[in-house]
Amino acid sequence: MGTTRWFAAIGVGIVMALSAAGCGDDDGGEVRTLDDGAGDSSSGSASAVAGECGAAGGVSTSGEADSEVEVTLGEWIVTLEPTSTTAGVVEFVATNGGSLDHELVIVAAESPDELTVVEGKVDEDALPEGAFIGEIEAFEAGLTCDGYVDLAPGDYVLFCNLVEGDGTSHFESGMVTTFNVS
Repeated sequence: MGTTRWFAAIGVGIVMALSAAGCGDDDGGEVRTLDDGAGDSSSGSASAVAGECGAAGGVSTSGEADSEVEVTLGEWIVTLEPTSTTAGVVEFVATNGGSLDHELVIVAAESPDELTVVEGKVDEDALPEGAFIGEIEAFEAGLTCDGYVDLAPGDYVLFCNLVEGDGTSHFESGMVTTFNVS
């Protein structure tokens, strides 16, 4: 192989190695900044994508449910219908009826008072092991997103964990409710 071909082969190898390095396993799970024109919101998960629904943890965006719960998210409410169900796969049909991005986080806890709040957000890292069930990730106003999760009997707290750029905490502003599974 001539010198020119040798350098070309090395150059191609370097480009391929650098391209592969960009395909790491960082899912961006430690950063979320949302800008809806009204301000920034932040939480501990990946960014909201315009017009799309996402899920994290033990929540998936599709499945077959044993029961269904209608969830309405808005400034500053989380309402459920019904407010309890039986154990099994629950489909949460979450509608963002507000004007800001919202998410639905599900944790095993008897009361919101059990949750540690730091800078307006529930500290998901401070939850007892296994308490974080999952979430329907932040989504835009006007959208409806489904989340399927297999829930055991117990008490759960459902909330929005976003904080606006001006410091407004969705959780502390009232976007939290309890849910029981028998």
